[in-house]
Amino acid sequence: MTLNQFRQALTKQPFRPFRIILADGRSFTIEHPEFVAMDPRGREVTFYEEDGTQHFIEAILIAEVIVPPSQEPSQTR
Repeated sequence: MTLNQFRQALTKQPFRPFRIILADGRSFTIEHPEFVAMDPRGREVTFYEEDGTQHFIEAILIAEVIVPPSQEPSQTR
């Protein structure tokens, strides 16, 4: 995972919830960009789940970022 992929998913407009997969296999869904922060050095990510649970994760442990495809309706002619 690159920090660039994480930042791209976080700043995508319109925002879509995305999942992060950690090196140990755990996964978390980022539901809203305001629930996430990254330290200025890019070494740690912290985020809240909707129930208020807070996670502190070393960014290097994020193995994959999964952004689901857009659900925009297809245009027909």
